[in-house]
Amino acid sequence: MHEQSIENFTTTSKRAALAVATFGAFMSPFDGSVVTLALPSIGGDLGGDVVSLGWVAAAYVLGLTICVIPFGRLADIRGRRRIYTLGVALFTLTSAICGFSPSLTSLIATRFFQGVAAAMMSGNSIALLSTVFPVNERGKALGINTAAVYIGLALGPSLGGFLVQHLGWRSVFYVNVPIGIFVVPLAL
Repeated sequence: MHEQSIENFTTTSKRAALAVATFGAFMSPFDGSVVTLALPSIGGDLGGDVVSLGWVAAAYVLGLTICVIPFGRLADIRGRRRIYTLGVALFTLTSAICGFSPSLTSLIATRFFQGVAAAMMSGNSIALLSTVFPVNERGKALGINTAAVYIGLALGPSLGGFLVQHLGWRSVFYVNVPIGIFVVPLAL
């Protein structure tokens, strides 16, 4: 195993691990719900019918679903922090690329790779926290991580509506970039 033993983690490193894992737990459901809300604006700008716009959301879920188990296993072999950090970096990069997408086809393709990056985070967040936190602290850490999932789901529609109305559909992708830029060094 490439990870440290639980006894070697300081309070600061535990908090950093919780913050990093919570980012992924928040962003994946947030991104899914906020993009669904932006589909009419995306269609107005890039064109496309209902079926092709549905692929903007479906491509993300497809990438995440196909890759979550393989990346979980790869993280067990290569190191959870390494795979998770790579996932955050790729999620941040693909978020920026989604925002710059010149066509619906490129947006759908990039959303698939954004889902792959989300799988790198989702497949490892619980395992990462279980590695860092001892049994007597694990329940609280996992509870905070789970709460972030539901906060992401709850904030997606309201914050997404605000972003789409005032800043345009591309802003729902750009909002991930500064957060990711903050989280990657924290994960390292």
